Amino acid sequence: MANLITIKRVISIALLGFFLLSVFGCASSGKWEDDPQNWKREWGYSKPDSVVMTHSWYWRSPHWTREEAFFFQFQWHEVLFDQFVKNNKLTLGELSPGSKPDYCFEKPSWFVPKELSAYEIWKTHTEDDVVLFRDIATKELFLYGCQV
Repeated sequence: MANLITIKRVISIALLGFFLLSVFGCASSGKWEDDPQNWKREWGYSKPDSVVMTHSWYWRSPHWTREEAFFFQFQWHEVLFDQFVKNNKLTLGELSPGSKPDYCFEKPSWFVPKELSAYEIWKTHTEDDVVLFRDIATKELFLYGCQV
């Protein structure tokens, strides 16, 4: 009898835990455009004052695992660029002639508005889909990521 009560308690606690994970995952889901909090949603801390975020688009699913996509545009910032490259293990690459990036959502009109030949393209070589575009003329940074 004591074993049956223990099993019921374990099941109850597991169900409660699953419920709480589901609720908290849903609470932080949504889509935000040009919201100053998008930096914090992505990286977990407030944007440094020296960084100018021109545009942002951020989406997070209500799933209990972290599923997200983002598009950011930043004015040139050398330290930010260096951190993006280092922290994401980005390497300078190219797209195949005639190909276009495969975004998991439709890109906003402000994101990489020129022909792709106007940008350096820095990419990961992992499962994480992170691409950094640097405008060759202005050095503006456009960061894309998708994890679904």
